Amino acid sequence: MGIRFSSKFGLRLSRETERLFKKMVEMGFIDKLNGGRIFKELSLTCIEEKVVEIFERFDREGILRAISPPLGLTMAKEKLLHATKEVLLWQAYTFPRMNVDKVLLYLSAIFKEVEPWVMDRIMKRISMPVHVQKRIKELLKNVVLIISGLQTILFAKKNINVFTYRLLKGRFNELILFAMAHADSEEMRELLVKYFVKLSSIKPLIGGKDLLSLKFRPSKLIGDILDAVLEEKLEGKLTCKEEEIFWVMENFKHKFQI
Repeated sequence: MGIRFSSKFGLRLSRETERLFKKMVEMGFIDKLNGGRIFKELSLTCIEEKVVEIFERFDREGILRAISPPLGLTMAKEKLLHATKEVLLWQAYTFPRMNVDKVLLYLSAIFKEVEPWVMDRIMKRISMPVHVQKRIKELLKNVVLIISGLQTILFAKKNINVFTYRLLKGRFNELILFAMAHADSEEMRELLVKYFVKLSSIKPLIGGKDLLSLKFRPSKLIGDILDAVLEEKLEGKLTCKEEEIFWVMENFKHKFQI
């Protein structure tokens, strides 16, 4: 707690206090702490403005490794923590009303590179709530799939907007933000930003009633047509309802009910 508050308010600990912290860690003081207290302190750190600096301080003082050696910061973890903070600053500015679980994102960064069986042991040691454990594991698993999917999309260079939409639609915000922090190219980050800013809100202006009025039969075909219209809109080819109706009539006229 002392390290968190000193970092928060820009205070420097005296050399004597720093030596005391290190001595406490060396003597196994962290091992004697209640797991719930550790989890609470880590969670409070995640919502601090200087969250990255505090975690780096925890690491320098040996606190993270005292909780469990795999929690120690590597260069990759530090890079991810900084990237996560940058992404959250962008999100707060661009989408100030979006609710985001910062604890989930920062703790996921801390647990990155930890083997699953070790992760279970650490999570149990710090009394992490089961629902938080599940979300962190889900985030770490799915962000790998998202990054892989985006790499494939960028390599193919075909129907990029459509495939990006299909990959990300229905994913929770924290996962997409975490993918932004992981993105290994500007092109990939731009795709993720584009999904948030534009693609996620695109939908057809026509609906089932419009298609029925055009003499289409009530069937699965209605959904297929609307899906096809959506793909055209995602690629920027249809900009108004009239264009959507004309496109449907031109491309599905063979399906009209006679």
